[in-house]
Amino acid sequence: MFSGRCFAFGCSFTNWFYPTWADIIGINYNSFYNFAKGGTSNFTHFQRFIEVDQIYKFEKNDTILWGLTNLSRHNFLLEDQNRETLFFGCGALNKEDHWFDTHEKYKDHSHIIKFARDHYWKEKWGIYYTWLAVSNVKRLCEALGCKLVIIPGMNINVWENDGGVITNDAEQNMLREITKNLTIKISLQDYDENNYKKPYPIKDQHPFMDANWGYINSFLPEFVTPKSRDYYNSTWSSLIKKVTSKECTNENEVWNHLIPFKKQINDWKEDQKLYGRYV
Repeated sequence: MFSGRCFAFGCSFTNWFYPTWADIIGINYNSFYNFAKGGTSNFTHFQRFIEVDQIYKFEKNDTILWGLTNLSRHNFLLEDQNRETLFFGCGALNKEDHWFDTHEKYKDHSHIIKFARDHYWKEKWGIYYTWLAVSNVKRLCEALGCKLVIIPGMNINVWENDGGVITNDAEQNMLREITKNLTIKISLQDYDENNYKKPYPIKDQHPFMDANWGYINSFLPEFVTPKSRDYYNSTWSSLIKKVTSKECTNENEVWNHLIPFKKQINDWKEDQKLYGRYV
């Protein structure tokens, strides 16, 4: 049933400090590569999908996992002091106050990001870029014989009725086409917020391990196997007990338990093969 390899793309909802929905699925395969990275846009995920295909040559029976992110996101291709190419994943550009204003790693490039936010980037472009990415990934997977699973990590339908961003029929049709191609219609974000309460004392908005597990059980049960159950029970349950224990009374104590579980994911090791690395 789980022949071939498994490749995951997305943002931090797909690759975080603890196992995510993609890791639950990926554990079922002999070869699993998680190329997701926090703060990145859907079009950047598409670019990385194309690059990974160039290196690994997707084949029939491979499985592609993609957790769509906020449609407002935009990434920057910049250089560091050593002229190394960097993909800056700074999240959405639709807010005046943003965490990159004070985040140390964006210090040298914050003026570029702010200029793009204030004078260049438009939210509606996210609809076009996401539609272009989803449509082409679907066509390529169908042509290659790959299984494709697309979930909305974050809610992508927030613009449907507000009348502000979508201003013409073409954009509305693109959003409908994106939604039509989703394997699951309910976002992981909404599922988490409606069904789970964060069990630890930190302000982390990412779905915790129990929400990721529940999401797969509810909507993709074909990937719930004895192997994935053993993985959850042996790896996750012990961590859940640690971070929800009475001893964890503040944010630092929780992160001390979570950080050792941050997986050294394959895309960090493989960045040298790809054009640029995520920061």
